[in-house]
Amino acid sequence: MATVSQFLALHKEFTDQIDLSYTRLSTIKDVVDIFLPSDKMKILNEFKTFEEVQLAVCGYNSSGKTSFLHHFLGKGSFLPAGKGAVTARIVKFSYAPAEEARLLVQGGGFHSPATKNLIDLSPYFLSTNQMTTQQKRENAKDLKDKIAGELARPKDYGPFSKEFAEWASYFIEIYIPSPVLELGITVYDTPGFHFGDDPILVENLKDLIRARRPSLIFLYDNETVSGDSKKCFDALKLSIQEIAAVGIFFLNTKADISTVLRDAGIDELPEQEEINVLLQKERVDRYSLLRKVSGMSSDLPDELNDCDCFDIFSVERPEHPMEQTMKKSAIDRIVTFAAKYDLQNTKQVSHIILNTITTFFDFVLVTNRRSKEEWEKLQQEA
Repeated sequence: MATVSQFLALHKEFTDQIDLSYTRLSTIKDVVDIFLPSDKMKILNEFKTFEEVQLAVCGYNSSGKTSFLHHFLGKGSFLPAGKGAVTARIVKFSYAPAEEARLLVQGGGFHSPATKNLIDLSPYFLSTNQMTTQQKRENAKDLKDKIAGELARPKDYGPFSKEFAEWASYFIEIYIPSPVLELGITVYDTPGFHFGDDPILVENLKDLIRARRPSLIFLYDNETVSGDSKKCFDALKLSIQEIAAVGIFFLNTKADISTVLRDAGIDELPEQEEINVLLQKERVDRYSLLRKVSGMSSDLPDELNDCDCFDIFSVERPEHPMEQTMKKSAIDRIVTFAAKYDLQNTKQVSHIILNTITTFFDFVLVTNRRSKEEWEKLQQEA
């Protein structure tokens, strides 16, 4: 990040000094153009680096986001769930050891968050191995109630009221001892919305994407993509269209194992090799259905084998080997996609900077009396 800022400062200082002379030298402009176009300047200005990979979960209400997060984070069912909209606040999940587990209510947006409230969650994650099954259930319920107190939509506020907008502008940060987060991943849960929802939901998502540049996981439940999911995706794309390219991973939830096995005419527990074949066929079939959805498939390759941004997921039968294989495969693909996308941004910025350095030396070679060999040596050092 410091390198990009330093480059932009040097580039501005240089172009400011030669702007007037350069614009008059049409012959030099024909040979080399040292001014960065606006689209590349925008990429550099918006570029941010973080120690953790940033991943945001999106999708319409009831698309399975809460169930997915519970399995992805691997810390049990601790988030409030229900039919329809459960919350309107963005939730950030970060890693912390059990003794430091906590919930923060953050104001000020993602650019400059300021803690408004802190709730200690460590008692809910310490010594759970010594609990009985009943104690674990009670512990999970208490934790869920504690979190719901900050996440549940207030019933006294209308969805388009100033009070609701102010409440929704605060985001929640939850630190938990999740093994996935410990890998260096930060996860955001975003409220589902479409064109008719309160504008604050869109503004919050824009603020998150501008500040953190996360990869997006878009969850949809119906394999043919329901009308609500399509509206949600259209609203999502519209809300981020003025922001530089954002990576989107499509996750088709509720790919129930029972249905897959019934359609294949299998009653007994299949061997692992057969499981892999069945899951690959299911992925191919569901991907082809996604490819038929106008507006969602424009950036997807024709063949699944060429696609790194799609998978299927289910939480119907957690103990079944087929579902365990499905979930592990999907989580592996998501993490790989997010890490790859994170590196793509860095590579893109590096490419712009290195090409600009090359262009600069082409410019000075034309306008300076040093030998070509001297300039090549300086260029390599740069």
